[in-house]
Amino acid sequence: MKKILALVMAIAMMLSMAACGNKTEETPTTNDPAPETQTGEPATSDVTYPKMTIRLAHDAPLTTPHHEACENIKAALEERSGGAITVEIYPTQQLGSASEMIESMQMNTVEMVLLPTSKYGGFYPTLNIMDMPFLFPTQESTMKLFQSDLATEMMSGLDDIGIHGLAFYSSGSKNFTNNYEIHKPEDFKGLRIRTQEAPIIMEMYKCWGATTTAIDIMELYNALQNKTVDGQENPFLSIASQKLYEVQNYMIVSAHSYLEYIMACSGQWWDGLDDNTKALIEEVVIENQQFCYDRLQEYNKDYYATIEASDITIYELTPEERQAFKDACEPVYEEFGKEIGTDLLNRVQEFLADPANQ
Repeated sequence: MKKILALVMAIAMMLSMAACGNKTEETPTTNDPAPETQTGEPATSDVTYPKMTIRLAHDAPLTTPHHEACENIKAALEERSGGAITVEIYPTQQLGSASEMIESMQMNTVEMVLLPTSKYGGFYPTLNIMDMPFLFPTQESTMKLFQSDLATEMMSGLDDIGIHGLAFYSSGSKNFTNNYEIHKPEDFKGLRIRTQEAPIIMEMYKCWGATTTAIDIMELYNALQNKTVDGQENPFLSIASQKLYEVQNYMIVSAHSYLEYIMACSGQWWDGLDDNTKALIEEVVIENQQFCYDRLQEYNKDYYATIEASDITIYELTPEERQAFKDACEPVYEEFGKEIGTDLLNRVQEFLADPANQ
């Protein structure tokens, strides 16, 4: 009897050791019963994710759709990974300037970054396409483009510089603010305009006769207040959140171009992820691409109301005035079309000209 009992205990110990040997450090997403899929079949419930911490950096203020989207990404990744993934958000350039954040992705010291596409001009010229004046006919057309195969194509070359593009995020159309009235391109002659350090934007103002100065957004208020520059361009979001209306006399609703963001990540880090983790991150980022756009439409009403309630004078360019500005910056397309890629630029223009995409 004792021999039989000893044999049973030995077998039990062997089974226990085998089970321990098969354990993984990955964390299951949930222990709840598997939900049904659209086909009615039970969904897989045993997807696991490796433990990791994702540093997500951006340059936007806290009260913006972009920061809210990052908070949503944090909450969704942490919940859907069953706690395996932790996301740390670093807003308002806490991890350095735009260039420093981009370089940090290349060095794999920051995992994910949300920045304006114009900040990549010196790293990946194709993204300069987003700065082309009068490219987007409507705000709706931006999202149609962002959700198309063309968007994937525009991001693909980032992989060659150690960065992986995930999705474009909208930030709205840009408008002029100035200390002087602006109705035609000639009105910019001799004015000093703050811009991002983006070649297309600078060339555009050059076509209109202005001189440009690249100043960080965090220093822009003081530059306008001290008359270092006469004016600038930005969406309602930045004009309101940075309180630029306090130090400018006019806001000209021009919608001459758009400020677009891109959610990107370290290429080295991305290549080291398993397929399940990649799929989860892509899913959450795309969800919040739409969230950011929808939330921006709500925010814009409040942004505009805030600006309108100030002492600034607001007016909108007439269609004829807009056309004059558009005609005056045709050299921008001639100079930068080849750098961006003439074929790509033409296909994007054709896509946006289609009434179905407006």
